[in-house]
Amino acid sequence: MEPIVLIDVDRCVGCFMCERACALAKCLVIDRELRLAKVIRPWDCTGCKACERACPYSCIIVLSDENEVPLRAKVTVQRVWRYANKPVIVNTTKLREISKIIHERGIGSVLMLNKKIATETDVLRTFITGIENVEFRDAVTITERFTLSQALDLMLEKGISHLPIIDERQNLSGILSLKDCLRGLAVSNVIKNDSVEIHVLKGEKKISEFLFMDPVILESNTTLYDALTTLLEKKRKAGLVIGTKPGIFTLKDGIRMISEGRSRDSTIEVRYDVPILDEGERISKALSVMEIKGIRHVVVRTYDGNYNLLSVREISKGLAWIVNRA
Repeated sequence: MEPIVLIDVDRCVGCFMCERACALAKCLVIDRELRLAKVIRPWDCTGCKACERACPYSCIIVLSDENEVPLRAKVTVQRVWRYANKPVIVNTTKLREISKIIHERGIGSVLMLNKKIATETDVLRTFITGIENVEFRDAVTITERFTLSQALDLMLEKGISHLPIIDERQNLSGILSLKDCLRGLAVSNVIKNDSVEIHVLKGEKKISEFLFMDPVILESNTTLYDALTTLLEKKRKAGLVIGTKPGIFTLKDGIRMISEGRSRDSTIEVRYDVPILDEGERISKALSVMEIKGIRHVVVRTYDGNYNLLSVREISKGLAWIVNRA
């Protein structure tokens, strides 16, 4: 049985005790104007009765099967809204302006209020074709009820890295990136139930198990146009530059150069500050480094002394699946 929260409006004085007690689901809030407890996101209520116990005026009664609380809590912890970022809304299609916003905000996509989206890939394709206005397209959206696992399934199915989240009123409430999704899966618990299918990231796996492709190799004197064209054609987010030490050039670096007004004939600006990990190290370390540094790629030193690139997308493809079905 799904939990039911009954609130006696005549007793409720808006003391905020129930709101503070609902720390996990965050589905009970006090209306600041009416000073009345309200249930939002009722689907995330775990039925733990913390609000009932915390209410000093006995105005809340929770009807719930307490045996199901642990499972519902684990589902709630995986809800996408917990890991989403605030969407960046724009009202322009100008290439230079959008690239500047994406670079300065450190984001991978921008949205319009009509739920159309433009990603960094769209911006770069616009630059390559020499067009001044970025074309926005209809976004694939999810609701706040989605779990991280469902979101990841959809990303992999559609071949996308960003999912706008809409609330019950069909308004944009957040945006979830592939990196956000992986971060959430790395910290959330595994759900084991006959009716639930869930994913878990095996942090003890070695980096070598996630290196599925040879890197795209770029020369240090490659032009911006050629580098972006090569990366987009090969559907990669970054290229490896081999010199006295390994460097990297990413699509984000391309966005930065475009925002600064560089021409298509400009030489790429290689970064040599990317962390280098050994392929025998744990994938959990790679994820931690990516999170701390705010990056999507790390350079990997292979067993034979060569170098490769590890991306968050490769990590997503190497997830271990735990499936429990009736």
